[in-house]
Amino acid sequence: MLLVFMLLAKPVPVSISGIKNLGGSYNAVLVDTAGDRFVLIGITEDQAFSLQMGLYGMKYFRPLTHDLFITALDSMGWKVSKVVITSLRDNVFYSNIYFSKGKRSFILDARPSDALCLAARAGCPVLVEEEVLDKYMEDFKRMLENMMWGEEEGEIGI
Repeated sequence: MLLVFMLLAKPVPVSISGIKNLGGSYNAVLVDTAGDRFVLIGITEDQAFSLQMGLYGMKYFRPLTHDLFITALDSMGWKVSKVVITSLRDNVFYSNIYFSKGKRSFILDARPSDALCLAARAGCPVLVEEEVLDKYMEDFKRMLENMMWGEEEGEIGI
């Protein structure tokens, strides 16, 4: 039964709602279309800058790496068709970038930070596997409970 569910599960559309600086560490914020689940993906300061530029359609005075990649793809007729955050293992997110050119296509494994920067520039859909959203929300709630109450029930984790 579980195998059937996993085969039927589809990635959930999300929006890149912004970038949050939490205590000096940058996070891309992905929110599902229903608005009740989210994922924070850690990114570097440079990636935060690049993602911000892509989200707002801004251009730096010289092409950034992600701009260069999109330009190279465009010059060969390829497009970024979608980005999927595929898994979360040992606190590390994994993603795939889907490329298309007419009826041809291919998929590349990529760091989610780079995949999101490319998606922001390409204006393509970003999706997160349902299992990843569920696991992240479960882990996030557990982390908040531990921060609030400590490891032992009744112990305040301040």
